[in-house]
Amino acid sequence: MRTITLELLRHGPSHNQLLSPLTPYLALCENHAATTVHMPFEHDQMLYRLRALGYEVAPDARAFQLKDTARVLADLLGRIPGLTAELGRGAGPSDGALVHVRLVVSASELALLPYELALAPDGFPGAGQSLLLQPQAPLCLTRETRRVSETAVERSRNPCILFAAAAPSGIEMVPTEAHLLVLRRAIDPWVNHLGRDGSAHDEAGRRVAVERHLHFMPAASARSLREACATGRFTHVHILAHGVAAGPDNALRYGLALHGENGGVDVVDGERLATIICSADPDGRPGLARPQVVTLAACDSGNVGSVAGVGASIAHALHDAGVPVVVASQFPFSFEGSVGLAETLYEAFLWGRDPRRAVHELRKRLHAEVPFHHDWAGLVVYASFPEGFAGDLANTRIERAFAAVGTALDTADRLIDGLSAPDRSRRAGAPARNGEPDIDWAMARVAAALGHLRALLEVDDLERHRPRILGLLASVKKRQAEIAFAGSELGEASEEVLGLMTEARDLYWMSFEGDRNSHWGIVQYISLAWILLRCGIGPEPTFTPSSLPDLWKLARGLSEIDCRQCDRKSRTWALANILELNLLAMMQAITTDPQPFPSAEETCRQFLRAAGASSIEVYATRRQMRRYTDWYAKLASGMVSPEAEAFARRIQDWLKPARAD
Repeated sequence: MRTITLELLRHGPSHNQLLSPLTPYLALCENHAATTVHMPFEHDQMLYRLRALGYEVAPDARAFQLKDTARVLADLLGRIPGLTAELGRGAGPSDGALVHVRLVVSASELALLPYELALAPDGFPGAGQSLLLQPQAPLCLTRETRRVSETAVERSRNPCILFAAAAPSGIEMVPTEAHLLVLRRAIDPWVNHLGRDGSAHDEAGRRVAVERHLHFMPAASARSLREACATGRFTHVHILAHGVAAGPDNALRYGLALHGENGGVDVVDGERLATIICSADPDGRPGLARPQVVTLAACDSGNVGSVAGVGASIAHALHDAGVPVVVASQFPFSFEGSVGLAETLYEAFLWGRDPRRAVHELRKRLHAEVPFHHDWAGLVVYASFPEGFAGDLANTRIERAFAAVGTALDTADRLIDGLSAPDRSRRAGAPARNGEPDIDWAMARVAAALGHLRALLEVDDLERHRPRILGLLASVKKRQAEIAFAGSELGEASEEVLGLMTEARDLYWMSFEGDRNSHWGIVQYISLAWILLRCGIGPEPTFTPSSLPDLWKLARGLSEIDCRQCDRKSRTWALANILELNLLAMMQAITTDPQPFPSAEETCRQFLRAAGASSIEVYATRRQMRRYTDWYAKLASGMVSPEAEAFARRIQDWLKPARAD
């Protein structure tokens, strides 16, 4: 994604300045020469336009001001030659790549202008059309302030949403149920619907599962919101409330109508809300507990108000306090638009998609689906992204897709574990008993999640991650085969089971071919290839790898090298590989290597020290060893020798988590 940075500057403090054609502003766009621009109107003229855009005049007058303001802003942007040159560079009828325009504005009076409404001026792509809606060169415009650090975005945490709704006495109701339903649907791919016993009736367990991803605060007050945010567990904060004006005309500000401590209404302005959301951690961790994203489904939450005193809009204040992404509206926001905002953005946020593309999609959706309001023009986004954001986003997208598949597979596992043998063997398409979830329902969830992971192979931006995605797909296919085997009536190696195992084997090989450093993939290939050979299935003609003993030696050598690496993750998975390679060596015809093996128990100790007893690496390795004893050993008689089976059970025991006292 190409990024264009445009900064509008003037001398003096950020507040207490009025718009005037006499005031010179400096426009800086990328490495082009600085340009002096003047506003085409007086301050009171702009205020009248804003009142019209705020639905305070008759519909005809509003429609006129909407078009005229868009034209005037187009003329303003058209006076910046550097912006014209940058937007025209590389744009064409067939070029559908999104362009990100960063608008850096600190002066309060400049923040008043609804740049998002502007038409595309002459010389811009789609001249004469709405700048942010024209299809010739799709644009996403975000605002930011100079004081926000670009390193503020932290994408390594699993998303957890705080949904705070407020409609205190004397204030109109808000569409709480609609927003809650949208957010609940958004997190559903990562929520396990079943209890540990496979029952769908464990309401307490399901509530805990939902709370890991979404916390609902139905009557938010300043205090309750601060206490929740201070925990630091929320990556996203979604606030549904009414925006109301407060203060005298010369210092008018907009705030959110939250619940007062003793009833009534507490109007919280931007500076207070920033203090509430960016709170000190009560556990004493350094720094502030700061979410990655705040979405404000509230009228005028992006409205600056008066420029006379120190302060700005709610969204501006939150961004200035260090929240990397803040989404708000600079005009009154319709109920339909607010629901669309939650649905479009959180679906994208949780799947790890680029928020700039999501904002562009949302703006077009609001324009198409909310015809009687200009919600699309009111949408304002303050955002600051760090260097390397695209790479972080790619990792997040892959991890979120794989996590959704893992959740769906865990649900299927629990369901099968909780079913009796007759229920497990019910044919596909049979109706669920008493409306309860059945295997078909569980596998449909797996297929839907798998579709998200497989679709990543077609994303151009993720081409260099293709080997990793193939490896994850292989592990999913292996788990699908395991579930299909466990769900069969007699635990037989059916065509479905062997077919899934074959797919997994071939995907592991393709993953290794794409990344020769991925010896984890080659270890899994060796395992599945040997088992399928014992079941009478050899490699396809398109797959002509070396003999399994040669591959075993290669994998062992690579793993031993990685055991000496400083990187904890590489060392951890290398130790896990060595444990499995030792097990495979005990299986007939895998290797004739005469070299002595290191003590398996000592390897387990090193593995636990490097990974931690409760780590995903230890869990995955213990699960893999259990496959040899509980699944592979049953596929064909004598496939896993008694010696190898005993070895796998010892490793499971050594890697068991310690019991709580």
